[in-house]
Amino acid sequence: MAHESGHESEENFEQSLEDEVARASNDEPNAKAVATELGNVFADQFTALAEHLQQGFSSLERTMTQAMRTKRKRKSSSSSAGSGSSNHSDQEAIAIKEPKQAKKSTTDDLTEQVEDLLNTHEGNKSDTSNAINTTHDEVLNEIAQELDCDELCSPPLLDKLATVVNKMLRTKLSEDKLKEKQRLYTRPQNCDTLVTTRVNAEIWAKLQSHTRSVDIRLQKVQALLLKGIVPILQIANTQLSSDGGENENHKEMTRQALDAISLLSQANQELNQRRRELIKPDLNEKYQQICAEHVPCTDHLFGDELHKTLQDITATNRVSQQVSGPPPFKKNSFNRPKNERGRWQYPPRHFQRKRGGGRKRQTH
Repeated sequence: MAHESGHESEENFEQSLEDEVARASNDEPNAKAVATELGNVFADQFTALAEHLQQGFSSLERTMTQAMRTKRKRKSSSSSAGSGSSNHSDQEAIAIKEPKQAKKSTTDDLTEQVEDLLNTHEGNKSDTSNAINTTHDEVLNEIAQELDCDELCSPPLLDKLATVVNKMLRTKLSEDKLKEKQRLYTRPQNCDTLVTTRVNAEIWAKLQSHTRSVDIRLQKVQALLLKGIVPILQIANTQLSSDGGENENHKEMTRQALDAISLLSQANQELNQRRRELIKPDLNEKYQQICAEHVPCTDHLFGDELHKTLQDITATNRVSQQVSGPPPFKKNSFNRPKNERGRWQYPPRHFQRKRGGGRKRQTH
């Protein structure tokens, strides 16, 4: 029954379609209007297609012409090598005639660059977007870091900031500028450990002059290192004292400042240990244990209780000697030389009497 109903619906659709075609053929004015409209649409489409084809052929012609010109220029340049060398010499002559004022000096004042960086920071906020433009650049940077096995790098800084930092690491300040910057940052009142570590007076009096001079130079380096911690401490103190404690950027800046202080503090500890190792050869071998890393370092290089530390070392040495016993007995070999088989030559050479050197026998 369902098959018969479907067949009847198809016959009804075909019949209705034939009726519509018959009415359209009988209504000649409407049919002509529809045909005219369809003709106009097709004409417009063909016109647009022809214009697109013409533009495509024109661009193809320009590309081929440019390629032919490039090929001809390469042939002409390869054939005229002599003329090319003369042109190169002309360019060198022009470069020599350039004024010296155009060359940028490599000894610009570093302070002026820092001030310029601070003054133009607001106007250069767009540099960060230029430095990290798109996601593609970030992906390429990550791939480059994976390929570089030496050291991983973070995203780039502002161009001006990177230039100033690179120059700071390669430029030595004058004595006046250095003293001026040191005066700007004084030690906080409640940071007693932020001072240069001094050598204990008992040991300093026994050191050689060369060891003293080298240690004084290292103390100057340590003083600069500790001065560098002070402004970072001020930044961390300002961040913790402000009201932006719940801000994520605020927390991140505080954490970075504290991490910088931690790393610089470890560098100070390593510097103290290197100073101990420098002084170690001037000490008695029995007490060189005070240069070990487990000995705490305070305001003094070898601790505040040096006398007690030396007593503990003496007691430890005495106990170790009692436990280990006397040293093994070694038979004196009189430094006798060995023969080819590795055996001692006998008798020793220094026992051989010289001719005429023996005691004369007494005759009665």
